Amino acid sequence: MIGKNRADRLYYSDGRIYMVYREAFKVKSNDRVCTFHNVTAQTREIAGRSGIRNGIVVVYSHHTTC
Repeated sequence: MIGKNRADRLYYSDGRIYMVYREAFKVKSNDRVCTFHNVTAQTREIAGRSGIRNGIVVVYSHHTTC
């Protein structure tokens, strides 16, 4: 895990409240070999910790090269 977990509430003028939760983790690949990693378990754990019950999960991979 990298850094701190972060939860933000976004308030809209019509009274709606949205929650944004951010958390990161690292996966290490072998040098010069294209690899794929199943991050489903880590993603589910993070979504569970967020406390959010309905929404969308976005997984972003920095510096992906193959």
